[in-house]
Amino acid sequence: MSGVGQASAAQFYSSFPDPAAFFTAESIQQADADPTVEPLPLEGITNMTRLERMDVAQAKAEILPQMFPGATFTPAGKYGDGDVYEVRQGNSVGYVVLVKEASLSKAAYIVEWSRNPNAAQASAQ
Repeated sequence: MSGVGQASAAQFYSSFPDPAAFFTAESIQQADADPTVEPLPLEGITNMTRLERMDVAQAKAEILPQMFPGATFTPAGKYGDGDVYEVRQGNSVGYVVLVKEASLSKAAYIVEWSRNPNAAQASAQ
């Protein structure tokens, strides 16, 4: 992982291709008005990681196996302009969304969810 910087993803909310897919609308408005405020992740998001100098393919191949040793990753659709993977690790099931940063060609986000983000989207319609 040398050469890869990690930072709070929330402070870079505006560089997500679709910030509203990951942060509450109200908190985005507050962050837009006051740069010292970080937006709040949507319910179900358990962690967000920003990887600098790494694209989505590298993140999937190199970082996900380190974050979830022994896990299997099954494609589970698209969400927020990123790829969703179901993560099975032992008896645990979670989801990650790998998203390319909109403003840099070599930066990616790993957004961890306790549930499939598409399930909430489908029930909201």
